[in-house]
Amino acid sequence: MDEPTECLSTSITCKTPHNDYSSARGHALRACPVFAQLCDEEITLLASHTNTVHYNSGQFLMRRGEPSTHVLLITNGVAQMSVSALNGQEFIIGMVGRNTLLGDCLRELEPQPMDVMAHEPLSALRIARHILQILDPLVLSTGFNLLLNERLQGTLETLQDLALFNLRPRLARLLTRMHNNEEKNPAGRLTRYNQGTLASMVGASRPRVNEHLQYFRQIGAIEIQAGLVLIRQVGLLEQQVLAPERIAPLIRSTSYTNRQQISAP
Repeated sequence: MDEPTECLSTSITCKTPHNDYSSARGHALRACPVFAQLCDEEITLLASHTNTVHYNSGQFLMRRGEPSTHVLLITNGVAQMSVSALNGQEFIIGMVGRNTLLGDCLRELEPQPMDVMAHEPLSALRIARHILQILDPLVLSTGFNLLLNERLQGTLETLQDLALFNLRPRLARLLTRMHNNEEKNPAGRLTRYNQGTLASMVGASRPRVNEHLQYFRQIGAIEIQAGLVLIRQVGLLEQQVLAPERIAPLIRSTSYTNRQQISAP
């Protein structure tokens, strides 16, 4: 894995608490939900033990299975979190951006559960795990558990899409979610991603995704400009999700079998 470029912190000890806390680094830490409730002294201490790292597009921030020796706080840019199937197919399970904390801040040397790669040029604060151990454990664990809960919810939505829906409603659900969550998660803004990325998000090939995108365009739900998708009528996408004929064949088959068993004498 290519090493990111680094701008090392100039100090290990907190000599000027007010100046350190008022710095851009301190403000970035305070903006992260995991660290938001730490006291000023802890933010200052944390800021003095971080260094800034920069990644090029396509460069890995973290690799699946590697031990967790540090955490990264994204300050600019977007990263994609992904896992790979046994056949090598990549499946993107999330796009994250500014103020997102990556890595396990509670368990030392815990293997990374997924690959994290810069989707575009990215900057982050690198924080060694040993400094996290001297922070308020209750505040830190509360913030980190909220982060894990949010990611778990997103993962469950993705699993639901894969298990219960055919490709067309699955793609419609993804586009609808990204459209509705733009303000909450600017990193997930649809206009950032081409059709290849969308294909990796729904676990399908780009030609198949393009086929369904063209259908959405024909019914007036979206426009496609320079390969990027623009939502025009999100209600039309929602109709594609609700159509009963779009439910996955496995679910329909199971439901039909159950009805036969119930009606059998």
